[in-house]
Order: sequence, then C-alpha cells, then structure tokens
Amino acid sequence: MPLTSNDEASNKASIVSGKLKAIYKTNILPAEKRYQYDFFYESPFLTDTEFDAKPSVMLVGQYSVGKTSFIRYMLGRDFPGSRIGPEPTTDRFTCLINGPEERTIPGNALSVHPDFPFRGLERFGVSFLSRFEGSQVPSSVLRSITLVDTPGILSGEKQRVNRGYDFTKVVAWFAERADLILLMFDAHKLDISDELKATIDVLKGHEDKIRCILNKADQINRQQLMRVYGALLWSLGKTISSPEVLRVYVGTFWSEPLQNLDNAELFEQEEKDLMRDLAILPRQSAVRKINELVKRIRKVKALAYIIGYLKAQMPAVMGKEKKQQKLISDMPNVFRTIMKKHNLAPGDFPDINKFSDKLRETKFSEFQTLKMDQIQLLEECLSTHLPQLMEELPSEKDNPETLRAKLGDASIGSVVPLPTRAGKFGKSDENNAQSNPFGASETQDEYWALEESAERLRSSFEALGPVGGFLSPQTAKDVLLKTGLGKEQLRHIWNLSDIDRDGYFDHHEYVVAMFLCDAVIQKGRPIPFEVEIKMKSPEKKQKTAAASLGKHAEAINKTSLVSEKLKAIYKDNILPSEKRYQYDFFYDSPFLTDVEFDAKPHVMLIGQYSVGKTSFIKYMLGRDFPGSRIGPEPTTDKFACLINGPEERTIPGNALSVHPDFPFRGLERFGVSFLSRFEGSQLPSSVLRSITLVDTPGILSGEKQRVNRGYDFTKVAAWFAERCDLILLMFDAHKLDISNELKATIDALKGHEDKTRCILNKADQINRQQLMRVYGALLWSLGKTISSPEVLRVYVGTFWEEPLQSLDNADLFEQEEKDLMRDLAILPRQSAVRKINELVKRIRKVKALAYIIGYLQSQMPSMIGKEKKQQKLIEDLPNVFRIVMKKHSLATGDFPDITKFSEKLKESKFTEFKTLKPDQIQLLDDCLNIHFPRLMEELPSEKDNPETLRAKLNDANGTCAVPLPTRGGKFGKSDAQINPFGSTVNAEDYWELEESAERLRESFEALGPVGGFLSPKTAKEVLLKTGLQKEQLRDIWNLSDVDRDGYFDHHEYVVAMYLCDEVVKNGMPIPVELPMSIIPPSKRHLSKEVFVDARRDSL
Repeated sequence: MPLTSNDEASNKASIVSGKLKAIYKTNILPAEKRYQYDFFYESPFLTDTEFDAKPSVMLVGQYSVGKTSFIRYMLGRDFPGSRIGPEPTTDRFTCLINGPEERTIPGNALSVHPDFPFRGLERFGVSFLSRFEGSQVPSSVLRSITLVDTPGILSGEKQRVNRGYDFTKVVAWFAERADLILLMFDAHKLDISDELKATIDVLKGHEDKIRCILNKADQINRQQLMRVYGALLWSLGKTISSPEVLRVYVGTFWSEPLQNLDNAELFEQEEKDLMRDLAILPRQSAVRKINELVKRIRKVKALAYIIGYLKAQMPAVMGKEKKQQKLISDMPNVFRTIMKKHNLAPGDFPDINKFSDKLRETKFSEFQTLKMDQIQLLEECLSTHLPQLMEELPSEKDNPETLRAKLGDASIGSVVPLPTRAGKFGKSDENNAQSNPFGASETQDEYWALEESAERLRSSFEALGPVGGFLSPQTAKDVLLKTGLGKEQLRHIWNLSDIDRDGYFDHHEYVVAMFLCDAVIQKGRPIPFEVEIKMKSPEKKQKTAAASLGKHAEAINKTSLVSEKLKAIYKDNILPSEKRYQYDFFYDSPFLTDVEFDAKPHVMLIGQYSVGKTSFIKYMLGRDFPGSRIGPEPTTDKFACLINGPEERTIPGNALSVHPDFPFRGLERFGVSFLSRFEGSQLPSSVLRSITLVDTPGILSGEKQRVNRGYDFTKVAAWFAERCDLILLMFDAHKLDISNELKATIDALKGHEDKTRCILNKADQINRQQLMRVYGALLWSLGKTISSPEVLRVYVGTFWEEPLQSLDNADLFEQEEKDLMRDLAILPRQSAVRKINELVKRIRKVKALAYIIGYLQSQMPSMIGKEKKQQKLIEDLPNVFRIVMKKHSLATGDFPDITKFSEKLKESKFTEFKTLKPDQIQLLDDCLNIHFPRLMEELPSEKDNPETLRAKLNDANGTCAVPLPTRGGKFGKSDAQINPFGSTVNAEDYWELEESAERLRESFEALGPVGGFLSPKTAKEVLLKTGLQKEQLRDIWNLSDVDRDGYFDHHEYVVAMYLCDEVVKNGMPIPVELPMSIIPPSKRHLSKEVFVDARRDSL
C-alpha cells in the first residue's frame, strides 16, 4: 500500500536524518570549510534539505531513448511539461516532485525553494537555471521518491551546439546525490557519442548506483536482441573502466502492449526485477545517507592531510612560488607520502590531474594548517557517531518489539507503488492470476483461507494486550494451555503456528494456532505434519517453517563464554605486543575488535566468473537474496556479505564498514573505491542465523585482467581469508584454466590451506569417463599452483536446486553433496576452536616479529652510521632470520614473508623500533601454555561423558548446526525415499525425536561407539547413571533395543535417553509399547509384535 504523509512522518528514518544533520554540522562541516572541500571537489556544503530529501532516481540517455515515456509509465499518467517525440523533446533538467496540485516550478525559484535540495545548483548560473524546472504532480510514487529527467544527450553535428552551461558537471552534481542512476539506450541506437562518453566519465565513483536499460527491445526478434545486447555491452566495456559488467534491464518500458511477443517472458521478468529495485529504495534511504556521508568523511580527511602537508612544506619568507610549483610537479610522491604516514587508502584521494589543476589556482601560503582536533572529530564520526546511528536501524539483534519500535510502524508503507500492466505481456488479469508480478487482482499468493477467522478473532487478540503487535511467549503459552490439550499436542501446534520462528505470536500466527486447536477439539482432526499453504497469510508464505532456535538460544551457548574469555586474553596479553612491535603495519592486519570475536563463522566463496557461486548460495538459502544476479557474464561485481536480519535490504559498503554489529571495520583501509564495491545483503534466514556467507566478484581471465578494479582484489581476498572459517574455491567443470588473477588470489590464501576446500561444479553435464579426466586435470593445475604437499579436498557435483542433467554419477554427487553440507553444518560447533586456532597462529607471528624487531633495534649504533647499518641489516635479512630462529627455537612458518617484510623495513627507521620486553614475551607464552589449554578444556572433547558434555554445551548444541538444503528429488529420488538433509515431513519418515537425535549426537560419540554401536556394558553404565530402578531400566532397555541385538546404535540411544527423561523429569509412566512416532523410521519395518512380546516377557 502507498505510504501516506503521516506514515512518512512517523518513519524513524527521519529521526536518523536529523541526527545526521547535527553530526555533519558539528564534526564535518568545519573541516570542509577549513580545507576548501567545496572548491577542490566542486561539491557545495550540504544543507538540511539534502538530509531530509527522498531518494532520487536520475535518468540519463541520448535523445528519444524513452526517458520521459518511462517516467509516464511509472506514474501512470502525464506530468506538467512532458513532451514526447523522435526529436530532442526534453531540453531541460526536470525534477518530478509530489504536491497537492499540478504545476511547473521554474529553475530559479526551485533553486531557492526551502523544501527542496537544489540550492547548490545556483553555481551553474542563469543559463542553466533557465533550463531547469520542477514538475509538481500528486502521485503515490512521488510520495516516496523523486525522479530526475535529463535532456537528451546529443550526437554527431548536434554536439557542436553550445548548451550555455557545463552539462557534464550538472550531471555529476545530480549523480552525487542520486540513489539510483538509470542509463538508458534505444535498441536501434547504440552509438556512444562524445557527449555521452563524457557524461559516463563523470559518473566514475558511482558505479554501484548505475543500472542500464535497453529500451524498445520488442521491435526486434530474439536473434537480433542477442546481438544488440552484446553490442551494447561491447560499447560500454570500452567506455567504462570497471571490469564488472553493469546490470542491463532489457524490455520496452511504457504502457503499450508489446509489438512482438517472442521475448514476452524475458521482458516481464526484467521489468519485474527493475521495479523491485526501484520499490525498495525508500527502505534503504537512511542507510544510503550514512553510506554517502562516510564516503565524504574519508575524502575530507584525506584532503585535510594533503592541505596540511603542502602548507607545512612552504618556506616562511622567500621562494614560495618556486616551492609551490615543485610540490605540484611532485604530487604523486606527495600522495604516497601522506598515504603511508596516515595509513590512508588510495581511493580516498582526489583525482590527481584535476586536483593539480585546482592547486594551480591557489596559493599554498594561504592554506590552513592541519588541526588534529578536527581530524579527531572526523574519526569520532567513523568510530562512534555513525555506528551508534546504525544501531537505530533494524538489525538481526532485534526482537519483534524493538523492530516495531525502530520502524515506527511504517515499514509496510515504505515501498514505492509501481506499474501493474499484465495485459502488456499478452496476458489478461482475469485468466492469468500469476501474470502480474507487481500486484494485480487477487492471486493464489494473496488468498488466505482464514481471512474471515482473522477478522473474527481480532478483538480477542487485542484483548490479550499485544506489545508492538506481538503476544509474548508467556501470554501465548497461557492461551494455549487453556484449551486443555496435552503438552505434546500444544508443542506441535506451537511449532506449526510460529511460522517465522521468533518465539512470539503476531495476529496471523495467533489465528493459525486457534484454528489448529479448534480442529482438534471440536472436529477431532489430527494435527497435521505441516500447515497447508492456504492456511498461511500472504505475508507468511515466504517464511520458513524450519524448526531452528533464534538469537536467544544462541546467546546461552557456551561458545559465547569462550569468546568473552578470548577477548580478555587478547586485550591483556597479546594486543600490547602487537602495538609495541607494529604487527598491524608489518602484516597489513589491523588489531582485532570485539565484534571479530563475537562474529559467526564466515564462509567465503571464490572462483572465476560464472562458476556458480551465487547459485550455490541461493541453493543453501533456498531462496533469492537482495542484490543477487546470475548469468554467464561476470554478474557478481562486488563483495557481498549475506547476513541474517529481520527485513530484506542491502547495506552499502561504507555504512557496513562502520556498523557496530559486524566485523568489517578493517575494510576501511581499502578506501572508497573498494567500499563502493562492497555491500551487505540482509535477509531473514535460518541458515544465516548460524553462519555468514561472503560472495566475491568473479575472478577475471584473459584480456579482462588488465582492467583496473580500482582496489587490490587479492589483498581484500586475503583480509577475508584471515577471518573466514571456511574458504570454498569453486571451479566449473568446463572451465579449468587458472588465470593470473586467480593464481594471485590462491597465492594470497597461503597459510590458510587448512580452511580451503574446492568445489568442482556443473559436473552433471559430462559422463563418468570425462569426469575422471576433468577431476584429474583440476588437481594437476592446483598441484602446480599450491605449494602444499597435501591434496585439497574437492567436492564434485552440481550445487543448485535443479535436477541433474545426467544421472550417471547421481550416487557419487549425492554423497559428495552430503559430505560438503555436513562440513558446513558443523561450522558453528567448531567456531570456538577455530577462534583459538587462529589466535594461536597470530601469537606465534607476533612472538617472532617481537624477536626480529628487538634484534634489529639492538644492532643499531647509538650515534653515527645509522642509515648505513640499517641498509646492511636489510640486505642481510635471511641471516638475521636464521639467527633469531636458532636463538629462540622458533619455527620457519612463524616468520613473515621475507620479500614483503624487507619492503616494509625500507619504509621504517630502526632507531624508532622498541626494545624487546621479556615480560611481554612471557605473556604470549602464558597464552600458549596456560590460558588456551584451560579454554580448550571448556570445550567438548572425547574425554566427556554425556553429563559433562551436556554441561559444557549448556543444552544448546541444538542451535549449533546450520539448517541446509533438502532436495532429494534432485538426484532422481523422491524425498520420501532419501533425503540426507531433512526433507519435508510425511507419515512414513517423520520422527518425533529428530531434534533430540541431533542434540545427542556428540554425547553418543563421546561414549566411544565401535562401528557405530555402544557395547552392552557401556550402554548399561549410561542407564545406571539416571538413578532409575533396575526394573524400570530393564523395561527401557527392551523398548529401546528395537532390533534386539543387545547393542545401542545412535537412534536406539536417543530413544533410551528420551524414555529416561520422560520418567525422571516429567514423571510419565513407561509405555507398554513405543508409539510409531518415537520408533526411528529405519526400524519401523520390524514387526510390532516383537515389542509386545518383549514387554510381556519382562512382566
């Protein structure tokens, strides 16, 4: 539904904007004024209206590509000042804004209007302002976004006509403030003129906001469309320096029916994707504003250091002009000096050519000196104020009450109402209920069988006093207990009703629960294994019904206690040495923060483009995720971290790098160029409650490698590798070549071989003989690339949801996928051990570095010859390493790479190194000899019996597994036949103790089963510890030992523990026979009479 003005006012995003204004005026604006940010970046100071502004979408393209028609299509109507024709009809910049009446507002008036963020346009003069206007129209779309229509870009002879203002600079002004830039092309007119090329050039740095539209595509056939699409990307590839392929939406974006229906399905899906991208803009507005401000702060900070440095270099009296000219000529070296001294990223610096031109217009002697208190204010924005603001936005830590409070009850309305035109694609709304992706007449997805019940039960729901629209667990429990149903029945009803698995009942879930209770009590129906789709409200149909515990259960897991102790050990014993011996500088690895210790396990996917990384993630999640794109071209053009959260949204990289809940602050060092290619994809997911997935850009090959990404890809990959728990290196069975960039990336993973696994994907498209050859060829190539003598584990298969193309290797692929999923599923259980492991590796490096720095410092003369001695020590570094290694009994692997370390030493002064402090070395040894061994004792081990194991895991090990894909049919088998990952429950394979079995797996393994079985003696000792009487234990044994072989396998052990718990904890009698739901499915083929006879014998 459209968002009303009152709804907008209540949206908490406006509160965030108000705080951003205060932060900008107090902390940032003084530095911008002092160091002339507006002059050097040609970007005026920000005003209040720019913080309050709605998201804006700018349309750019040559004349007659359909920009104005596209806007009319979105609005569903004409707008004041619109003109359409084959000639250049749009001759001005037009901003479409919401208002109570239709009118045009001239540019001069609009630029001084207090309600709109256009004051900065005054700098372009009267000639421009006479070609600028506002078009005000009452529109539900414009309540949420502002559209900017631009003049058609000219080509050929027309380019020589002087517009009277600098067109590209105006476009750059709007681009900096836009949330989305749509670059439009006509399928019949793909040439990129000089003016269009110049316009695309000024969009540099905003690639993350650019999307392309190939319009009027219904006028060509399918074969022509492929050629036109390729020609467009060919032209764009030569114009845009980025190696990542821009997203191009193909279709015909106006209200008229398609002229040719050959590509109707493609165009419908493309339009649906584009409209979805537009619809979610308002939800992301607050995050985008934070993101843009973070980028701006980084630029201001770099500018301050540059201006301060230039000012400091100027002579006090004579030779000022000569010195200034020399500094301008030496600007590349100036940039390098500042970058190194203040640890800044290259992407934070201005364009060196444009900046040099600006410097020639100034006098360095008039520059302001560097004020460190202003730098501190900028740092506080990045480290304190903006992270605090991010906490006011929805995150995965929210429960229903805090989420509702943050969203201000306006989350439902914070979308853009967009076109609904099913008939355009050759379908009627009446006959094709599923033909309208934007919401036509009621469809199957919108039908809810309990609609009337919901209305009838609304008053009773409200009478229970919901908070923020939710009943607390206790209130909901009290309501269910009043029905008089049994505990087991109510537990099953709760699991079915709590669809989004948050432990609370909203109105719709309450209705489902009441329906199920009534069906049992009044109509005597059995409780179903799962809720029919028609019983779920439309909003809940996308929610998973998988039984998994949330953050509250995770919080009690003992691994979090281990993390807390690790933090304390790191801060007290390790961090002082890291600072003293400059570990962060020599290893390019920042000091660890609390969020890195609290972080969930990370899984990073690396591979060349089109190997199936994004498809693999979709397979694991069982759904799409925000920002996902799949295609044969390099579609993933950024690093994307998939994180759990209450709502779907993308978080831009600059904002994510300062977010207090995520361990990405260290990525700031890679600068704005990288952060614009980094984003978080947040969505509610049971998988992401336990792990974080990192999708990476497709690694390039051949000619594409020569294109500069704008950041160091391999260094970023190395940063993530150091923090990941698992690295999946993916290969396509049809594309095994290892390019230079892929080889450099694999080299950057050195030292993390224990975390690296390989996936040979798309293997169902080749036969068994070919598979053997491909598998061997892959290991041959990897063997030449990776120096480790151990063979990497390679999982072979096809990792997506579609059935196999060939079933020749189905059994192999099924087993391989099972192995991979098991490795992924147990990551959370191993997270504490992995954190200790990584910290041990880090301590060894710190210790070796301390001895090296201490040795080098001790060799320096006290008076003269320091530089000469330093040079000699650097040249003799191999011998230095050998001396230190031998003297302190250190391992070779603990030492840094000698080449890189030498380069770092050349940037240092040995006389400034700190002396070796034996007490700090002792603290490091204490970690290895005392603290970590004690921590390891608090984690599960083979010495544990079931009681100590349960105490260590705090009964929460059920939360320490990742729910993974269920796709039995993929391997040519039905889910009922076999599904190793837990298929949809049915009468044949449903087992009530499934969750208990997972929870008790580790305690079973701790008892030392031989061949998967506990001996009679071991099983007897376990049962005796329960304290039950001998007669009771005999009955429990007879019921549990289902196959009557005198041994307990895992499933029989689970049944025995369940029966003991029922007697000891719940006071239940031992049953005469096991209910069918308690008997493991694999043992139900045994005769029921066996159990009855056994029971009679025992009596």
